[in-house]
Amino acid sequence: MAVSEVGGREVEAQIREQIVPTAESWVARAGRRFDAGETDVFVVLRARQRLAEARVTLVEAEDRLDLICRSAREPELIR
Repeated sequence: MAVSEVGGREVEAQIREQIVPTAESWVARAGRRFDAGETDVFVVLRARQRLAEARVTLVEAEDRLDLICRSAREPELIR
């Protein structure tokens, strides 16, 4: 198995198993509170924070995948 395949799968697994569910969980919690007539600012702020963290992690994952792809094409760049 190529390094690019392993790195890509690790990033994909992290996104699928950790990042997205955490962000979705906080957004769902904020939605449930809103539906119940509560306006819990903390929950909304936490949901926004988790979404921001997810975006940052996705950008980092894209950067890592770009690096993996470049190194596969031009291995002398990565030493």
